Amino acid sequence: MKKPYIGVTGIFNNKDLVFALVAAFTESGYEFPENYQLMIGVLASFKTISGLPSKNFPNRYPAVEDIPDLFPTSTKDYLLNLIHYNSSEPDLSSQFNKLVEISGPNLGGFQLNICWPDPKELHKFREEGHQHAIVLQIGREAFGVINKNPTILADKISAEYSGLIDYVLLDPSGGEGKEMNIDKTDEYLSELYGRGLNDKIRFGIAGGLHSGNLESIRPLVEKYDSLSIDAEGKLRHPHDDTMNHKELARFISAAKRLMTSP
Repeated sequence: MKKPYIGVTGIFNNKDLVFALVAAFTESGYEFPENYQLMIGVLASFKTISGLPSKNFPNRYPAVEDIPDLFPTSTKDYLLNLIHYNSSEPDLSSQFNKLVEISGPNLGGFQLNICWPDPKELHKFREEGHQHAIVLQIGREAFGVINKNPTILADKISAEYSGLIDYVLLDPSGGEGKEMNIDKTDEYLSELYGRGLNDKIRFGIAGGLHSGNLESIRPLVEKYDSLSIDAEGKLRHPHDDTMNHKELARFISAAKRLMTSP
């Protein structure tokens, strides 16, 4: 199985990347909790990989030619470089192949910010021999399709995506910084882990996370083994939506403490 991760999404330029890496590494080396990776999340869409800028989030979606430089090299399994991809177009497998070509040799995989993507397209991509990590984001629209029902969620993941994905990220916020409902998230995780799906799939949570509220999810981290976390919206300056580097560093430091302290 893939390692769990602490994720920072919305890396837009090399300065963002440097601040993330400095927070994760020190002079003595990598200082993440044992078995955890730092996930570097770079946003892309069908529009931006076609060479068009993002209209709504111009400071989150880098130009397509800049993407390879935002994925650092790691000779060890410390880093997970992911494209967080959204698209409403069919033929996803072809889009994945284009992303592989665009992103360069350090690409580790994809997070699919797509409402219940066609499993046939994922199967096609896997059949071509690609071993990239695939994270299935369950966002607001996806939760709506299943009526926010934990049983239906587990049924759908088990029946349609088992063997095709490596991670599931429960993320009702979708990068908007809205905090998760801890009790409801617990219900989802309880059903997923209770089915034994965590034997093959890693699970993660997101939704308004930042350095000041990570302690609120401690009960989930302690209850559910190898839980990944990811932050995006609350790591940014509200006035211009650029990365808040001080908060980025604080978040990574707080995440380290959360994953290592009793």
